[in-house]
Amino acid sequence: MHVESYAEAAVPLPLRHQVHALQAQAWPADLPSPTPQPSPTPPPPTPPASSPPASSPPASSPPASSPPASTPAASTPAASTPPASAPPTSASRASSPPTPPIEATADALVHDPKLHPLSMLLIDDGVVVAALDILRKPLHHAGTTFQAGGLSTVVTRADLRGRGYGHRLVTDARNTMMDLYLDLGIFTCDRPLQRFYESAGWQHLPNTVLIGGTPDNPFPSDQPGFDKVVLAAFFTPAATQAAPTFPNTRIPLHPGHIDKLW
Repeated sequence: MHVESYAEAAVPLPLRHQVHALQAQAWPADLPSPTPQPSPTPPPPTPPASSPPASSPPASSPPASSPPASTPAASTPAASTPPASAPPTSASRASSPPTPPIEATADALVHDPKLHPLSMLLIDDGVVVAALDILRKPLHHAGTTFQAGGLSTVVTRADLRGRGYGHRLVTDARNTMMDLYLDLGIFTCDRPLQRFYESAGWQHLPNTVLIGGTPDNPFPSDQPGFDKVVLAAFFTPAATQAAPTFPNTRIPLHPGHIDKLW
């Protein structure tokens, strides 16, 4: 079993179809409609894409996290102690209004290419066991601009949840963000999944709200009907120094209208 990483548009079709099938099972009506493949903006410098060795809410064994708001996976740790019970599916797929189910077509993309989506797949003998995407954009907070990443569409095969696979992938994703030279990682998840992500090295930001969407059409994580928490990891000295300013505040993430909370 190993992790493979690709720019979302470069995921081999047989693997992409498997990922789409897992996502469609986890979020039958919450995933955004597939995004056509435009010429993506050149991504920021990226070190080795493979993960280092070892984001409408959904529900259990690493959650099919709330829609990319971002934003959920199921597993037990493969390095570090897993949560007592298998969490729901995914990280944060912001609960957005139901949209048509994702079409698993050869060229279907789930995420906005402007967010430089990096797909990480845990594969066992050609079978995708768990998958997630890392999205990236500048984040302006407390007078500073940080290069931020977030977890989105975290999902584990339903018949393999509770074995630590989602936990392993979420842990690897945090390490990969450091390899991508990001300042910090930040995302939302459904409250029942908080313990799962904390066990994989993510830190809960109490009373923090991520504001997704766009400045003209905001999509906050504390809107009616949501029960989200914000998790983060601070990688660089600048981000670590600013970490105390992240709890108890509202943070304008604004990833756009496709990945509303990423």
